[in-house]
Amino acid sequence: MAFIMPAFANNKKPLPFICWLALLRLLVLGALCDLPLSTARAEDSPITVELVDLSLEGSRYLLSANIDYRLTNIALEALQKGIPLYWDVRIKLVHQRQWLWDRRIIHFNVRYRIHYRALLNRYLVTNISTGENESFVTLSTALSYMATIRKLTVFDQAMLIPGERYALGIKVRFDHETLPLPLRPVSYFNPHWQLSSDWYLWPVEH
Repeated sequence: MAFIMPAFANNKKPLPFICWLALLRLLVLGALCDLPLSTARAEDSPITVELVDLSLEGSRYLLSANIDYRLTNIALEALQKGIPLYWDVRIKLVHQRQWLWDRRIIHFNVRYRIHYRALLNRYLVTNISTGENESFVTLSTALSYMATIRKLTVFDQAMLIPGERYALGIKVRFDHETLPLPLRPVSYFNPHWQLSSDWYLWPVEH
């Protein structure tokens, strides 16, 4: 021990700048959520996809689904402080092959933004994919609007080969890159910011 301690004591190199920057970001995050960083607890907040219905009308398959957006306290506080939150609803059609890996046939996103306007005391939801805007008095009605997909055209019947197996996949991805710069690195590892769902797959009947 005697020969180790002097070597350690003489090592007085300053912390790299990146370490101080990371510490500053942690402090900013703690101030934003008003929770002690050492005692913050993750909440039950996985985003889930529910009540999926894929119907054939004419030659087109139409998708209807409900998404359960359950926000954590830190996400709610960020929203109340005027930080807009973005999600992408990812939709894909997969050809499930027996001897080869699955082949993705189509893939597209429906992008949403929710933003609280304090001066108006209203929540604005924008479907960025279509440009549609709606405003709501309560957060629950805003999330309900964002959570509802009704009769969205996803693919044409002609894309399916008779006798082959297909699946429709849906995933909701929270966009961390739209958060303010000091929050982005921490948000990837903080469980309070894990606001994405897993992939959900449903067989396509044809």
